[in-house]
Amino acid sequence: MTQTKTKDPSPQRASGLLGVIERIGNKLPDPFWLFVILAA
Repeated sequence: MTQTKTKDPSPQRASGLLGVIERIGNKLPDPFWLFVILAA
């Protein structure tokens, strides 16, 4: 049986535009609360 190398499942620190989007998204509240806030 042959073994294939796979990347480490833990992602490395994202960089660039996607990293910025990820950091902003992590700071947002859950989608439920966003809906409640925007509906009010």
